[in-house]
Amino acid sequence: MRRPGNLPIEPTSFVGRRAEVRAVRDLLAESRLVTLTGVGGVGKTRLALQSAAGLCERFPDGVWLVPLSGLQDQVLLAHTVAATLEMNEQTARSPVDLLTSHLAGKRLLLILDTCEHLLDGCAELVVELLTRCPELSILATSRTPLTVRGECIYAVMPLPTVRPGDGVSASVADLDAVALFADRAVEAVPGFVLGHDDLDVVARLCALVDGLPLAIELAAARLRYLPLAEIETALEDRFGLLTAHHTPLPRHQTMRSAIGWSHELCEPLERLLWARLSVLVGGYSLDLAKDVCAAPPLSATQVAELMPRLVGQSIVLREDGGTRFRMLDTVREYGVERLRDLGEEHVLRRRHRDACLRLAGRVEAEWSGADQLGWIRRLGAEFPNLRVALDYCLRMKSAKALDLSAALWPLWSACGYHREGRYYLQRALEQDIGSDSQFAKALWVSTWVDAEHYEAEVAAARLDLARRAAVASGDKTALAYVGHMAGVTAFVAGDDEAAAGLLRDTLALHRSALEEAGPGPLLTMAQLGVSLARLGHDDAVPMLRDCVRQCRRRGELWARSIAHYGLALAAWRCGDVAGAGAHNQESLRIKRRFGDVAGAALGIELQAWCAAASGQGDVAAYLLGGVDRLCLATEMRIDQVPFWAAGHRECERAARALLGDEGFDAAFRLGRALELDEAYGFALGERPGIRLRARYPGSAVGRTDPSSGHREAR
Repeated sequence: MRRPGNLPIEPTSFVGRRAEVRAVRDLLAESRLVTLTGVGGVGKTRLALQSAAGLCERFPDGVWLVPLSGLQDQVLLAHTVAATLEMNEQTARSPVDLLTSHLAGKRLLLILDTCEHLLDGCAELVVELLTRCPELSILATSRTPLTVRGECIYAVMPLPTVRPGDGVSASVADLDAVALFADRAVEAVPGFVLGHDDLDVVARLCALVDGLPLAIELAAARLRYLPLAEIETALEDRFGLLTAHHTPLPRHQTMRSAIGWSHELCEPLERLLWARLSVLVGGYSLDLAKDVCAAPPLSATQVAELMPRLVGQSIVLREDGGTRFRMLDTVREYGVERLRDLGEEHVLRRRHRDACLRLAGRVEAEWSGADQLGWIRRLGAEFPNLRVALDYCLRMKSAKALDLSAALWPLWSACGYHREGRYYLQRALEQDIGSDSQFAKALWVSTWVDAEHYEAEVAAARLDLARRAAVASGDKTALAYVGHMAGVTAFVAGDDEAAAGLLRDTLALHRSALEEAGPGPLLTMAQLGVSLARLGHDDAVPMLRDCVRQCRRRGELWARSIAHYGLALAAWRCGDVAGAGAHNQESLRIKRRFGDVAGAALGIELQAWCAAASGQGDVAAYLLGGVDRLCLATEMRIDQVPFWAAGHRECERAARALLGDEGFDAAFRLGRALELDEAYGFALGERPGIRLRARYPGSAVGRTDPSSGHREAR
């Protein structure tokens, strides 16, 4: 199993700061909250990452980096941390409660990077987490302290510098600042060698920029275009204009001046691209950069041509193997200021919003094709920018908040972004701005999100509003999906007859409209097949097999996972336990790739039924424990559905008969320790080496029809 955590592979080497790294690690051994403070560009993030990289053994549950620079709304702070920890968010619980229940008992280091613009929210969250999670440690980076009790503040200083002749005995060649310049110089000019005669020049240059690592890196990048002596002269001239009577320049102004100097040395179109790229946050693809920034006088081709030049000047950084780009926060902030000076900020933010809308629209249009997983990866990677676009729409009170929040239904419903989806959809609907058609779509998407959480009453109320808006607008696509969601709502309410009728009518009356947008008719067909399988209808299996064939032909995975689950239910009802397990595992393999939680609960539960029916009481109890943890963490109430409640009760009875109460309870407790991915893996038979305990003697278990029981909450 891979070690938990998400520390990135840094694109450049870490130079120097050995004493600082040791100091930060020592502080983390003494204090559960350490905050690295300092000016922009001083290297807080790199020091945090380097210090944390050597602590994996101390924190067996992982070292996790949570970048916060792209987050604008403090309400989503806990959601962002949860998403970083790979916790699927399909839950109605408070995000802080969700986090604390997940982190309770874990020895884990959380790195909250760039807190200064969210100080109040970060302080509140940190206090709550540290109070309720005694094994948790937090390493924060911020330009100012969080100012909470127990905080240990470590001020990150610039790299030491000296001017030759200052009377310092150490050789300038031993200075970290000089070593950093030399390292980055080789990256800028391969084969570059820092000669003995150059050392004094570099030492003076590093002193000019006050030892700030980012400023040193920007200066080294200029070696592509200027000799070393000219770089020093240019910086001396620039800083000489900003100081009087030889007083030292404040470090913040030094950093701004160093960035400004790099800005001045850029060509006009490079400066323009720098400014326009500043509306993008986190990492982003070249395609998104072109979509946002390509407007006269910049063409898309020019954007693609200029990006490597900005990379070469350390203005833009490459990541993910060179396929994505990002800016350091200090450089991006400078770009935003230049964008305002140009009078383009609102224009570019609208372009950014519209580019995100187009991206979401393409995902919708191509969802039922062969690249579903590719689109999901793309949406996940671009989510920081999608979130910024949503925030902008809401801040500007634009009806496009409805369009974008509704268009992102694949993230909300299929991929574990339930909580953020519910948040954005609710805020967009509360604005009460938009057409009936826009409201109808946002409402049926909201209905789907509620239904997937098994909140049938909430979904039904939302559906009624969606129906009214769809009728008022006359939007055929909206009417089709209102019908689809009516079937889904009845399905989660346990009324399979109504669900089957509604889904069948939707397919018969609205197939062409379903094809035009949204999840498509194959999803409706798959969900209809599941309802029919639960009812034991003879036409369930032919319909589901046809659905699988059509899905394979199109490359559609999401609907296929549901169809396989339906086939598993049909096999189970017929006593074919092996067939049920095989189809169910095929469904789970697909759902796992999407990050599906609602599907995980159902599929892992069914795999427990199959294990109990096969005499594997320990496996059944273990899986039931995993489902129990999942449902407690997400507050999904699948036990409210009669079919599943009866099946769960019968599975537990059979497993207890095999193991005895003591054995069952022991295996169940072990299962409750499973993380979602571990539960998936065990249900798929990928963890055969996990030791439960020896099986307890008991009677053989025959397959019992779970639908024969009565509704019973666990």
